[in-house]
Amino acid sequence: MCVVRNKPLEEEEHEEVSGAEMLVLENTVSELELDFQSEVFPQDKVYLTESKANEGIGTSRSRVKKLIGKLKPKVVALLETFQNLEEARKLARCLNFDNVISNENDGGKIWIFWNSTYVVHVVWMGVQFISMLVGEGTEMFLLTAVYAKCTMAEGRLLWDDLGSQNLGSHPCVFLGDFNIIRNDSEMMRGRPQPSMAMEDFNNWIHQGGLIEMATKGSMLTWCNGQSGLAHSWARLDRALMDSSSHALFPNATCSYLPRYTSDHAPMFIELKKDPFIYGSTSFRFQQMWVDHHSFLDCVWVGWDFRVEGSAIQILTRKLKPTKVVLREWNKRVFGHTLGRIDALEKQVEEIEQQFQVNWEENLRENYIW
Repeated sequence: MCVVRNKPLEEEEHEEVSGAEMLVLENTVSELELDFQSEVFPQDKVYLTESKANEGIGTSRSRVKKLIGKLKPKVVALLETFQNLEEARKLARCLNFDNVISNENDGGKIWIFWNSTYVVHVVWMGVQFISMLVGEGTEMFLLTAVYAKCTMAEGRLLWDDLGSQNLGSHPCVFLGDFNIIRNDSEMMRGRPQPSMAMEDFNNWIHQGGLIEMATKGSMLTWCNGQSGLAHSWARLDRALMDSSSHALFPNATCSYLPRYTSDHAPMFIELKKDPFIYGSTSFRFQQMWVDHHSFLDCVWVGWDFRVEGSAIQILTRKLKPTKVVLREWNKRVFGHTLGRIDALEKQVEEIEQQFQVNWEENLRENYIW
C-alpha cells in the first residue's frame, strides 16, 4: 500500500517542507496467489487457501484503516489485492476516499485510492505497475507503484516497460515490491537467486540513472513466515528516485515499519523538499525562546550573511535560513515539546495506577512534591 499525505505525523517537529509522504503495504486484504512458473522466490512463499485468507480480511482491513487514520494519507495504493474493482470501491468508502482505480483489466492487482483534494492523472498502467502524475497545483511528479511478477521473463517485460517511459519530462519515483534483490547481501537464508535476474534489475536501475532513497529500519523487508532452517528474509521492497526527483526532494526517506498481517514490511516514504523552500506548514515563533541566553546568538547565525537587493528581498532571503536555524536550535535546546508532554502525561498515568494498586508512603514521597 502506498500512502501519500502532505503533513508529517508530528508536523510541529518537522522542518517546514513541501512534498508528499507514502506508505507501502502488500496482500493485506485478501489471499495470496500461487505462481507455478515462479523462478525468483517460489520456494520461500507461503500461500494461503481462499477460506483461510478470507478469515483475515476483516482484521487486515481494520488494521489498514487504523494505519491510514494515523497517517492521514491523500493517496493510497494497495498491492497484491486479488480482489475485483467492486471490492476496491467498497474499501474506498470504508477508508473515506473519493476515488479509486485498478489495473484489473490488465490482469494486475494494484489499487490506487485518493481524495479529490489531491491531483492524480494516470499516465500508463500494465499488469505489474501503475504510473501516475500526482501532486498539488501545477507541480507534479511521476509516481509508479510496482508489483512485480516472480519469473525472470516477466521481470524483463517490466524493466522494458518502465524503461520506455519518458523519464525526463517529470521527476520520477518508483516504489513497491520488485520481487528481486540487487545482490546476495540483500537476502538471509533461502535458495541463491538467479544472477541474471539480479543483473537485469541492476541494469534497469543504472540505465535510468536511479538511486536508492535513504532508508531507516530493517533492510530485509520480506519474510517467508516459515520456521527453522526454512526461515528466510529478503529485501524485495524499495523506493528509487531519478536525479530530478532527488533534486526536488533531497531529504526524502523510506522507513520500513513493523510487519502486520502481510509478509512484507510497510514502507513509509517522506518526500521532503529543501527546507529553505516555503511549505504548507507555518513557522511559529515561541515566546519562550527570547528568555533563553543563546537565542540572540542563534538568530545571528542565520542572519549574518551578505545579501543584495531591495529591502524586502533582503528580509525574505535572510528569514529563510534563520527559520531553519531556529527550528534546529529549538529541537536541540527545548526538545520535541509535544513528545515530552506526551511522555510526562504517560508517566503521570502510570504513577496514578501505582497509587491505586499499591499505595505506600515511600511511593508517595518519591512522586509528590
